[in-house]
Amino acid sequence: MWNVAKEGWTLLRESIVGFINDNALSHGAAMAFYATTSLAPILLIVVAIAGMALGNDAAQLALSAQLSGLMGPQSAELLQATLENASHKEAGTLASILGLVTLLVTASGVFGEMQVALNEIWKVKPGKTSISSLVRARAASLGLVAALG
Repeated sequence: MWNVAKEGWTLLRESIVGFINDNALSHGAAMAFYATTSLAPILLIVVAIAGMALGNDAAQLALSAQLSGLMGPQSAELLQATLENASHKEAGTLASILGLVTLLVTASGVFGEMQVALNEIWKVKPGKTSISSLVRARAASLGLVAALG
């Protein structure tokens, strides 16, 4: 019994030390930031696609209802206001372009940060990175995002 408790304590202590030494909180915060900032552009694209079939107002209303259930009414209202401001005819094209660029940067940033975090946790030293290999890696990340929907 004593050995099990001692081994459990050792495992817990080593896990906490490893968690701190690998900067897990910082990497988690970075991935959360990228995921959060990619949410609005993704929703803008979802509303645009659903708007073709249902109409823009119906698509926004349906999305707002779903978001209220998932995130609570205040967060849903914030995202709804963001979508309404971005979907104005005057700002629609500019918002779409900015949303697409933001989506490309943030969605691929999640995977880039995940790679850095896993390399640090598994003690893998990254090789030299050229611009072309970075672009290929980011394109592969975006392909994965597109494939997963």
